[in-house]
Amino acid sequence: MDQEKDCEIQSWIKKEDPSRIVRKEGVICRTWRPKDSPSTTYEQIVLPAQYRNKVIRLAHDLPFSGHLGRDKTTQRILRRFYWPTLFKDVRLYCEACKDCQLHANHKRKAPMIPLPIIGEPFKRIAMDIVGPLPRTSRGNRFILVINDYATRYPEAFPLRNITAKKVAEVLIELFARYGIPEEILTDQGSNFTSSLLGELHHLMGVKAIKTSPYHPQTDGLVE
Repeated sequence: MDQEKDCEIQSWIKKEDPSRIVRKEGVICRTWRPKDSPSTTYEQIVLPAQYRNKVIRLAHDLPFSGHLGRDKTTQRILRRFYWPTLFKDVRLYCEACKDCQLHANHKRKAPMIPLPIIGEPFKRIAMDIVGPLPRTSRGNRFILVINDYATRYPEAFPLRNITAKKVAEVLIELFARYGIPEEILTDQGSNFTSSLLGELHHLMGVKAIKTSPYHPQTDGLVE
């Protein structure tokens, strides 16, 4: 196991409060409660050195990450992972980011214009299914539409069927490209409320939000 071979992690374990260290199926995790939400407890995977730079890149560089600043990038990572030098590593990474430096060097004073508060990209996504439609040459009859609440960026996935397994496969593909959101908003359809998707949400740490059966307008971004 990479964690057992990581000298930094082993040294940290000796110093850390034992009550904050848990093992989940052999994986060393750390419990953490954010200062702004002390009632919420996260179980962070204690990350070995060889994976840390990739996690920082995913949290900072990818299109849905939006090149957030040091503090927001750190908070995003802390919801899933921890390692002893996390704060220092994120600071150095953000300071060395060429895109961030480029934008920082081209800041100009401009009149203050009120802008709508969008929120953090890919923090909440909404899903809905369109169909059945006329069958395509590839046998697809449905479209799974996924929208990001912050940027309004849409993704559409053609599907032959709308089983929970197929929806789960699409979500895994989406998470691999953009990272894992905090919340997913859907209607009450059986393909969204199945035990399979419930287990996927649990494993990924995603909060599933369901619209009211009589008020699907809650999911208006996709509808």
